[in-house]
Amino acid sequence: MIHDSGVYYPIEIKSSVTVSSKKLTGLEAFKKNVKNSAMASVISMTPEPYVMEGQVINHSIWDI
Repeated sequence: MIHDSGVYYPIEIKSSVTVSSKKLTGLEAFKKNVKNSAMASVISMTPEPYVMEGQVINHSIWDI
């Protein structure tokens, strides 16, 4: 979780290369229940970053 200027940015870290949307129920629930939440992020072993469903970005650990 990152909190900046009153906005919450939820983050999940996954150990797999591919992450299905079914594995993001925690992020989706957080975004639904917290008013000041922004786009969520997943950090995984994916080789390239990409946008997932529900305004979630999957970032590559290799780019951090």
